[in-house]
Formats: sequence, C-alpha cells, structure tokens
Amino acid sequence: MRKNYQKPTKIILGLLFAILLIYYLLKQISIKDIAVLFHNLNMQLLIVAFLFYVGSYFFRALRFKITLNTKLKLTKLFHVVSIHTVMNNLMPARLGELSYIYLAKKQGIKGTTAISSLIAARVFDLIVISLIFLVSVILIKKHSQMAGVIYLILLLLALLLLFLVISIILKHKVLRMLNYIARKLNIKRAKAIKYILIKLSEASKDLDRIKSKKILLLVFFSSIAVWICQFLTLYLIVISSGVRIGLLFLIVSITFSTLSTILPIYSPGGFGTIEGSWALGLVILGVSKEIAISTGFFQHIILIIFFAVLGFFSLAYFTFKK
Repeated sequence: MRKNYQKPTKIILGLLFAILLIYYLLKQISIKDIAVLFHNLNMQLLIVAFLFYVGSYFFRALRFKITLNTKLKLTKLFHVVSIHTVMNNLMPARLGELSYIYLAKKQGIKGTTAISSLIAARVFDLIVISLIFLVSVILIKKHSQMAGVIYLILLLLALLLLFLVISIILKHKVLRMLNYIARKLNIKRAKAIKYILIKLSEASKDLDRIKSKKILLLVFFSSIAVWICQFLTLYLIVISSGVRIGLLFLIVSITFSTLSTILPIYSPGGFGTIEGSWALGLVILGVSKEIAISTGFFQHIILIIFFAVLGFFSLAYFTFKK
C-alpha cells in the first residue's frame, strides 16, 4: 500500500516545488521583462537555432546507432530520440530515460543493449560537458572574477565523472558485490532481484563491446557534435531576443541548468529548476538578475516549442508507420 502512494507523492512534491520556485523567480522580475524578449524576437536567428537543435538530435541518433551496432535506419533512431526527449523533459527525476529503452525494444533492439548504449551516451555527455565547462571557466577567468561555486561545480563534475568511469571499468566487481549483498540479505532468489541482476549482467557484457577504440572515438566525437549544436542552439535563442550575453557565460549557465536535471528535486518539465539554475549561473558571473531570470524563462519556453514540434512529428511518423 505504501508503494502505491510513493509516485503520486513525488509528483505532487515536484509540482509544489516547481510552483514555489517559479513564484519566487517571477517575484524578482516583471512579466514584462519576458514579454519584451518575445517582442524583440528575431525569427531568422530562431530558425537557425532550430536547425542546430535538429542537428543535435541527428548526432544523438548517430551516437545511438554506433553504440547499438544496429542496422536500424538513422531516421528511425532520430524519431526515437525525439520522443525520448519529450518524455525526458516532461517526467520528473529522469524517469523519461525509460522511454528510450521501451522505444528501442519496439524497434527490435534488446533491452540490455539499449541500457548499455544509454549509459555510454550519458557518460560521454558528462565527459564533453565537463571539458567544455572547464575550458570556458579558464577563459572567463581572464576577464571575470570567478565565484567559489564555479569551482565547486567543477569538483562535483570531476567526482561524478570519476565515479562513473570507475563503475564502468570495475563493473564486473560491482556486479559480484551486488550479488554478494543480495545473497547475504537472502533476497537473491526473489524474482525482481534475480531479474535485475541478470539484466545488469547482460548490460555489462554489452558495454564490453563499446570498449573498441574505434567505437569510443566515434562516440566521443559525435558527443562533441551533440553539445556544440546544443550550446549554439541556446546561444542563438538568447541573442534572437535582442539580449547580448557572451557564449562562454552561456556555457556556464547551460552547464548549471543541465546538471539540475539530475537532481532529485528536478520538477516535472524542469519548470523552475531549469530557470533557477540557469539564472544562478549567470548571476554568479555578474549578469543582472532581471536578464538572468527572464532569459531563463524565455529559452525554456522556446526549447519546449522546439522539442514539442519534433516530438509531434515523430509521434505522427510512428503512428502512420503502423
């Protein structure tokens, strides 16, 4: 009975958190500040931003094709990425990641293979974000007094990356340890535990295949392409509103908002958490809170329109394919 209340409670708490955070942020500015950005919108720049956004989907699909080692057409994987992105943005606590595994299985891909490809994608995302963030911080330091929180974020990124890399390298030892714990707790024979351990073991074997130097390089460079497209998308969205913020400053802010998505307090749709973390990154670098908060809401609304358009198109594609 207790389990039945867990999900609704998390959703309600997430919604309450989002409402409170949005209320707090909007109290710091005037709604007119956001309206002005839409009034000044440069449609040509916005179209270019959308093209880069589509490009980020293309490279995500390409990366999955490489890690899955599948003959599945790139167009189908593109549509999988589109729907996966919608689910990831709408569901709290990254539960939308499960939609990728479901959609991959619908295309005839083993669930464990999908899990291993998703793990590889997230690890390389973190590696690339960390590298770009580090370079940006070094360059910004030349003309801006850095706050201690920036270095704290760098440290957290490094520790998280180290943890993930060690977990992958020592995955067989980690699996043995999990089996040992399950045996000691006398829960190894439980169907759910047994199923999870088997699937983790299968996913571990699929990860071994990704260790090829050629595959690692292809995944690394496709990940760089993903994030270059993503950063340029958000940069063009912001400057399309008439606001001029440096690309390096935006990279720091984008990193903050990206990291907010892995927090347990991440709200449904990221409402509040994305705007708050985006604004925090810019305010730390000396941007006024009015510009920081208003651009946070502006870019989030535009991104929602972008992924909703692509998600609707992909949903229609799979519907008519049936």
